[in-house]
Amino acid sequence: EPRGAGQGTQLLLVANQDDASVSVIDMRSNVVIRTIDLTALGFSPTAKPHHIAVEPDGSYFYVSLIADGKILKFNRDYELVGQADFETPGMMAVHPTEDLLYVGRSMAAVNPPMRIGEIRRSDMAIAEIEVFYPRPHAIAVDRRGTYAYTASLVENQIISVNLASQEAEFTFIDGPTHTFVQFAISPDGRTMVVSTQLTAKMFVLDISHPPAVRITKMIDVNAAPWHPVFSPDGQFLYAG
Repeated sequence: EPRGAGQGTQLLLVANQDDASVSVIDMRSNVVIRTIDLTALGFSPTAKPHHIAVEPDGSYFYVSLIADGKILKFNRDYELVGQADFETPGMMAVHPTEDLLYVGRSMAAVNPPMRIGEIRRSDMAIAEIEVFYPRPHAIAVDRRGTYAYTASLVENQIISVNLASQEAEFTFIDGPTHTFVQFAISPDGRTMVVSTQLTAKMFVLDISHPPAVRITKMIDVNAAPWHPVFSPDGQFLYAG
């Protein structure tokens, strides 16, 4: 729980992509209790903060800056305590048990490297993992921390990466270009959903026997779903 919040306060961290800032919202009152001005920390007015990932215990949180090519690390006091360089970072996924953070590429990246980032969270040292296809965007780590998943914006491919061996397995999905945006993994870890921008679908995937990824259902949502989230009990799925 970040400092300055009352006991038991639930906070929402919002990346303001067009304002180079992060808003901290008290979810009980829906009031902005703090704004982190990234320009005051030396980043550009067009830094484009995009995604936020939080440590399991809330001790640190991470912000990807698309245009400045950075991943920032903040502590409970909202102090900047570390950063890593990574070309056009987008979505992020915290490893559930290891000192690692995984990073995909932003939609704004026209021709980024065909690699995802692997950051050691304690010191923000970064390595890159080859995924062999263009524009890897969606990213998630399974509940056991054994596999990372990523998907291409321009090819109908999902890749399962064994995090111990870094061996990869590809899953090809039929149809027109779907533009896979982001994953959500169910609380029981057996199901993953991926949203699509261009075909307005949600693919429900069985990941109970990794590295296999098997489509079990395709849901038309009559819009362009972006970032899906499961409810804590796994009964509902929400997408912006």
